[in-house]
Amino acid sequence: MICKILLITLLVGPLSGAEYCAFHIVVEDPRGQSRGLSIPVDVRDAGGRIVAHSITRDGKSDVCDVGFGTFDIEFASKSCGEVIVRRLTATLGEDQTIKAVLNRCLEPPWIPPTSCLVLLRARNAEDAPLQQAAVEIDGHPTHLRTDSLGRVVLAMEFGQTSTITLSSKTSNSAADVRVSCTKDEPRIERTLTLRPR
Repeated sequence: MICKILLITLLVGPLSGAEYCAFHIVVEDPRGQSRGLSIPVDVRDAGGRIVAHSITRDGKSDVCDVGFGTFDIEFASKSCGEVIVRRLTATLGEDQTIKAVLNRCLEPPWIPPTSCLVLLRARNAEDAPLQQAAVEIDGHPTHLRTDSLGRVVLAMEFGQTSTITLSSKTSNSAADVRVSCTKDEPRIERTLTLRPR
């Protein structure tokens, strides 16, 4: 009987007495920085139930007591840049470090609350992006040009309706579109195919 108790103590003792933490969480931005990152972290069991929740401090957090089974760890749940690491197994007595790289949530460009953002895309006759197309608003030239992907972004006030013309000297082509800025459609996207003049 004493031998049996001794054998059980030898087998169980080191596992039950050792301090360990199931998951050490490390969150970084794409440049490897974690300072100031305060990110919510949820650990879900195989049934989808949240078994642990924490918020990282300077990108670090410990989720130690999750029990047996496989788990999903959700970083930045229900916000921009969510990352989910699936089917992690918590191993009794072993620490694991789980690392995630998240893009920081960027604020959209500031525009007055009474304005619309207009995204225009210039395409040529072959449906390829047209860069360096000039922008005119109601016949007035601007300094704006489309980028390498044929895009240009501008702002308009609520209630404003304008004819926007995109033109390319290199292909001697142009196209215009009539755009109305309203509260119902504060984000406007249009694609223009420029045709020879």
